[in-house]
Amino acid sequence: SESGMSGMGGVEMRYKHAMILINGKSPAEILQERIRKEGTQLGPNGTTLKLHAFINHQVDCHLMSICGQHLAYRFRGLGANKIIAPRSGVLLAQCCAIHLRVPLVIATTVAPVTSARDIKIYSQTRKGGGQYMNDVALHISSEFIGPSDRVLLIDDVMSSGATANVLMQIISEAGAQLVGFGLMIAKEFDGGRPQVYPR
Repeated sequence: SESGMSGMGGVEMRYKHAMILINGKSPAEILQERIRKEGTQLGPNGTTLKLHAFINHQVDCHLMSICGQHLAYRFRGLGANKIIAPRSGVLLAQCCAIHLRVPLVIATTVAPVTSARDIKIYSQTRKGGGQYMNDVALHISSEFIGPSDRVLLIDDVMSSGATANVLMQIISEAGAQLVGFGLMIAKEFDGGRPQVYPR
């Protein structure tokens, strides 16, 4: 049966459907409203969505917390023991990790220099394109990912899907199992979703 719980600030959790309502609105509805009010379309065809007002440059931490909690409830039954995120998705991933009570592993853009020589560093390069002009290498130490890990991949925004694909390659190379992929916003017009979800 469905159970509910009301808390402070108009928060209601419906565990059966893993839905969190904030003053009667789901995180998706809140995000849609914020994008319409504060998002800005840039570029010659309006295909670049600027979210600096509440995600990228200035951050609405309460919104991040809500979305991270929502993802945690969506993924709570998958047995994940780690979350991996690029630096762009760290705030959302941290909020999710807090509620799942699992470690957060950050894919760095600089290879770790403090690891022992016998520690393998998994590295893959994200090709430049879209809003990212240059190639970017992402690195994760084998100290923090391996065959025993069940991994959630979290990012704030997905455009082309290139970053997600690179991190999935690292997860696969490390022998870990990817059990879920969560994000706040998918820019459907950039074609990233078909590149990621068929896997």
